[in-house]
Amino acid sequence: MLFSRILLGLTGVAFAGYGVYCAFDLDFVVQLTGLAFRAPSAAVESRAMYGGLQTGLGLLFLNSAVNQKMTAYGLVAMFFTMGGLAAGRGFGVSIDGIDEYNQGALIYESASALLAAFAIWRERKARTSPLFE
Repeated sequence: MLFSRILLGLTGVAFAGYGVYCAFDLDFVVQLTGLAFRAPSAAVESRAMYGGLQTGLGLLFLNSAVNQKMTAYGLVAMFFTMGGLAAGRGFGVSIDGIDEYNQGALIYESASALLAAFAIWRERKARTSPLFE
């Protein structure tokens, strides 16, 4: 369905763009999150998680948007990715407190997980994939 593909496409662009930017500009990550890199391994870890993982997921979501056979699988991946991020962030802010960055991220991740769940429900109702049979 068109809604699902647009949702995946927008999320894919956001993830891939953010990931590539973070991989090349660690100062951006530092300013945005307040993380400190005390050793080269910490910088590498940040490039891998903020850069590589985000970019890889973004490309998966983009592929799922353009390849209808993958749309349902991309939605499921999006639901668990965004839901997991929201749950982990919610847990973190309940312990450590919330700031503007985490508030925005929590809203984005929660809304994205809910939109993915809605899209899965619609796809399942339309039986657009063997995944939903």
